[in-house]
This record gives sequence, C-alpha cells and structure tokens, in this order.
Amino acid sequence: MFLKKVLTYLMAPTPALIATAFIVGLGGGFGAVIFRWLIQFFTRVFFHHFPQSISGLGEHTVILIPAVGAILFSPLIYFFAREAKGHGVPEVMEAMELRGGKIRSIVVIIKAVASSLCIGSGGSVGREGPIVQIGSALGSTVGQTLRFSEERVKNLVACGAASGIAATFNAPIGGVIFALEIILRDFSTRRLAAVVIASVIASVIGQVFLGTQPSITVPPYTLRSPIELLFYLGFGFLLVPFCIVFIKLIYKFEDAFNKLPLHELGKPVIGGLLLGSIGFFYPQVFGVGYSNIEKVVHNLMPLELMLILIPMKIVAVSLTLGSGGSGGIFAPSLIIGALIGGCFGTSLDLLFPDLGIEPGAYALVGMGAFFAGAAHAPITSILILFELTGDYLIILPLMLSVIITTIASERLHPESIYTLKLVRRGINIGRDIRYDLLSDMTVREIVMKEIPTVKPSANIDEILLAFESGKRGAVAVVENDGTFHGLITIDDILTSLKYHDSLINLVVAEDLAKKGKFVTVKESLNEALRKFLEIDDNVLPVLKTNKGKITLIGIISRHDLLSAYSRKARIT
Repeated sequence: MFLKKVLTYLMAPTPALIATAFIVGLGGGFGAVIFRWLIQFFTRVFFHHFPQSISGLGEHTVILIPAVGAILFSPLIYFFAREAKGHGVPEVMEAMELRGGKIRSIVVIIKAVASSLCIGSGGSVGREGPIVQIGSALGSTVGQTLRFSEERVKNLVACGAASGIAATFNAPIGGVIFALEIILRDFSTRRLAAVVIASVIASVIGQVFLGTQPSITVPPYTLRSPIELLFYLGFGFLLVPFCIVFIKLIYKFEDAFNKLPLHELGKPVIGGLLLGSIGFFYPQVFGVGYSNIEKVVHNLMPLELMLILIPMKIVAVSLTLGSGGSGGIFAPSLIIGALIGGCFGTSLDLLFPDLGIEPGAYALVGMGAFFAGAAHAPITSILILFELTGDYLIILPLMLSVIITTIASERLHPESIYTLKLVRRGINIGRDIRYDLLSDMTVREIVMKEIPTVKPSANIDEILLAFESGKRGAVAVVENDGTFHGLITIDDILTSLKYHDSLINLVVAEDLAKKGKFVTVKESLNEALRKFLEIDDNVLPVLKTNKGKITLIGIISRHDLLSAYSRKARIT
C-alpha cells in the first residue's frame, strides 16, 4: 500500500514533472560533459594528428581540415537526422510550435557527433546550439516515453535546453533564463520549478567534471566616469548594423549554397575548403574561439587585426552554417561583439587618452550586446555574460548597451537570428496572434472523429484501457444513445489517483468527466483558438445539440489548430 501511494504521488502532474526534470538535468549535464570531451578529442585529431599523417603538404594542410571534417559529419546529418543541420535552437523552437515538443531521440547522438566533428575540424561555430538541441531532444524523449501530455513534454524540452546551457557554460541562471525567454517564451511560475531543478543538477555535474572556473577569464572592469555611459549608449547603436548584417548574411550564404548544382553531401565540403582558405591566413576564425575573446578583453590583440577579424569571422560563420555545418551562433556572437567592442574602445582611448578608457571593458559589453541584438534576448544576454565571465562590476554599461541594441535591432529587423530561419519556412513565432487569420476556416476541417469512449459507469481499469487505445490524451464519456457527459484527460486520472487513492476503485467515468468549453463544427478556427487560450487542456470537444440532446462529433487538439494556423500564416 505504501509503495502504491508513493507511485501514485510521483505520477501526479507536479511531482512527476519535478522527478523527470531531475532525470533530464542528469542527462543534460552528462550530455554536455561528453559533448565537450568529444570536441576536445576531435580538435586534437584534426589539428595535431591529421597534419602529422600528411606532412607533405606542410602548413597548407590546415586548408583541408574543415573539408575533411565535413566529409565525416555531412553523411550523418543527411542519412540519419536532417534536423541536426544548422544552429539547433530554431529546430527546437519549431518542434515546440508545431509538434508539441516532440523531437526524435536519434537527434541526441547525431547532433552530438556531427557538431563535435564540425567544431573539432575548425567549423566557425559554437557549442551552445548543439547542446540546447541535445538536451531538448533528451527531455522530449523522456516525456514521450512516459506518455506525458503535450504541455509537460514542452516543459521537459525546456528543462533539457536549460540543463545543456547550465552544464556546458557553468551558467545555471543563464540556462534557466535561456529556456524561458527563447525556448518556452513564457516566464510563468508553473514552468519555473522544473527548469530550475534541471539547470541546477546539470550545473553541479558540469562543475564536477569540467571545473568551476568561468568559461572566459576577464580582468575586473568598472565605470571610470559617468560620461562613459554616453559612449556605451552610442556603442549600443553602433552594434545594430553589424547584428543585422550577421543575421542576414548567414541565410544569404545558405541560399547561395542551395543554388549550387551539387549533391547535399558535397556542399559542406566546399564550404569547408573556403573556410580552410580563410583560416590559413587567419586561424583565429576556427572553432569556438574563447581564447581569442580573452586576448581581446585583456587588450592583447592589435587594433589592425581586430578590424580584419570582424568581417572574416562573420564570413567564416556564414560559410560554416550556410554550407550545411552543425553548430551554434552564441560563441561566434560573443567573439564578433568582443572584436567590435575592442575596436571601439581602443579608438576611444586613442581619441581621449586622459579619460583612462579600458578597451577591454567595451569588448566585454560588446559580447553581451551583440548576442542580444542578434537573438533578441536581452535578459539571457545580461545574465549569461555574468556567469561566463564572473564579472558583476560592469552591470550599468552592459544593461544600457544591451537594451539599446535589442530595441533598435528589433525595430529595424523584427526577426532574430533564430526566428528568421523559421519564418523562411513559413513558421511565425513570437508575434501577436492574428485571430482573423483563421476566420475563413471552420472546426469541421480539423475535427478528429475517432476518439476512444467509455460509458458513464466505466470503472478506472476500463478508463485506463480506453486511454491506451487513443493517441490524444483524452477519453469521451458517452451514453449508449450518444449523449455526451464530458471528457476525461490523463491529468484528470493522475489527479484522482493522488487525492482519492483510497476511493479509486469506487470512482466511475461519470465522476471524472468534465464539461467545459466546447466548439461546434460550424465555428471558425479563430473562435476555437480564443477558447484554447482560456483553458489549460490540449483538446476541446466538438458537440452537436438536437432537441436538447448533446452528442459528441469528435475533438480538436491545440496541436492541430496551431498547425493549421502556421500553414495559413505561411501563405499570407
């Protein structure tokens, strides 16, 4: 009896989500550690062992390294998981928007291996996007395996994303905010607990295996004079055109490679050769590049080199991702922002030598502001930069520049580097809901008539058996003559098990059935959308009334309605 009570408590909505968030945090933490090790391993293979094996080419071997890496990772993506191509974050956002958070489990392995091969062979990308997708796929797999509702699967996807960020960057707060601001786009407290738990657990694992030191070591910087705030204000505006160019150029390169009359497997190889050619002259563009950030913030990189590396890095990232590489844009954003900030700060120091301006401080602020402008994620940018660097002394100029860059970037280019990829596919995320968009479509077009039913007198075993035969997480309670009594969702069952364990064998379907909002086949989908926004359930019954008798026609799901909304948005 005690064990049964424990199990039923753990299967109730909140405890189950917390327990599984703990599991996802463990998986995300260890996944991040293994991913970091894979990158280090492949970096040694490509940049140390490989050149020694073909020593006849001498220093020119470096030109071939990214292409060799592409030869290895492109078949993995092409044959096993096409969604492992690119950043990773937009693919997670698409799964959240269109598939109820469902991500294939194979993505965990393919994304980890493909991205570590790409980064290890010099791909000019970061590890943030891959680890977000890896953690999210893990969270989704756990949720799907346990047959959780759509909302709970989405919450576990966010847990996975947060755990990946927390472990790989030793940034638990940044991981939480990233998951809420970018993946869920929801800061409600009901989402927060599970995400925090996953992030904390993953961060502890990351600290045990990867150390507790900040990812980037920076000297302490402070605001020397209030007049510098004016410089930081102007710097925020200066970053905006660079952010927009960065966003657009990645997809311009993608379009260019798509037009090449080559097989998909050959395009990353061409991109790798071009990247290798740039890296031969400027090896700073290869890989994640945090060591280059440290040189900039410590004022160890000449102004002339920084000026050259800004366009070189932007082109290198665009080549890597545009040709079909696999990696994130967070680290490249930090590097580009640091380079622009270093140039700006050095120029100010030359113009105003008496002010004691520290160029490294502008590089530090540039890191956060540039990512904020590109990703439209100001809160994430501010908090994750603190945790990456361990420097809390530059809060005022950082906040000022981040907010200015974000607002101006959103005004001039409404789509972020993440959402633009989805908009190009016809998927609109993060915009105000247009109720008029579905006014010419009716419920009849998406109603699902095949739904498991039980009689009002059905006991708990019969109800659970009906759930096993359905795929929408709901069972209808219907009389023999078709009279509708209500719907039962899986969460209703779990709640009943939690609070009425001693009486569960006496509960019948009529006790659990609930009547609430419903739709008719003639109602427009925009009316159905309004009703979904007023409830937590993921399904609505479609009913018909005839001479006082209420009968069930079928159900519509939140997922099917949002899919119809996205299809409609794609052609308007």
